[in-house]
Amino acid sequence: MTGQRVLITAGAARIGRAMGAAFAAQGADIWVVDVDEAALAAWPKAWRRDRIDVSDEGAVAGLFARLTAEWGGLEVLCANAGIAGPTARPEDMPPDGFRDCVAVNLEGAFLFARDALYAAYAGGTSMRSFVEAEDVANMAVFLASPAARFVTGQIIAVDGHTENPDPKL
Repeated sequence: MTGQRVLITAGAARIGRAMGAAFAAQGADIWVVDVDEAALAAWPKAWRRDRIDVSDEGAVAGLFARLTAEWGGLEVLCANAGIAGPTARPEDMPPDGFRDCVAVNLEGAFLFARDALYAAYAGGTSMRSFVEAEDVANMAVFLASPAARFVTGQIIAVDGHTENPDPKL
């Protein structure tokens, strides 16, 4: 992972912070975004950080413009941001709480995934590759390892960048 450029949303605490530390331990360059400025300030100084609301399209575009200018591209996006939605019966659910949840959990992930593709292309990262038998074997070894001790009941596709053969889509 040495030299890999990694962007993590909601990266200032808990799962995001653990991902950042794990990638950094493997030699990756880290850039985190979060809405919690105090938590961002606690990050190691070598890691880039920005206060970003992932549902703010203009802020996301600005972030990727800076990221591409400073880093020249991106290899890894961890779209980790998410909020708990309102917990109420549908008839009692406030529309604003629902909209906020969709904006962060769905729209934010979309905005980052979309712009991360442009950043990956800018950096020369090829999204087209063929899966080799070793790729599947590596996933099997990972799933059998202690690192995957809490990965259960999942379907994990080791298929690279699968493209839709239907030209209409």
